[in-house]
Amino acid sequence: MNNNPEIISLTANEHEPSLLVGADSVARMLDVSPRTMWRLLSAGKLIEPVRVGGNTR
Repeated sequence: MNNNPEIISLTANEHEPSLLVGADSVARMLDVSPRTMWRLLSAGKLIEPVRVGGNTR
């Protein structure tokens, strides 16, 4: 596992929603394993992730 935060907040207020969410967080939101989340992505069931500086969000 990398040392990057799971959620990158682009807002100064922590009560506002984050714009970018990491793969582990998405898997938790969907109540599936990270591997299942990637399978759903491969199957076209999820929208394509955004790549930011080599990280997938």
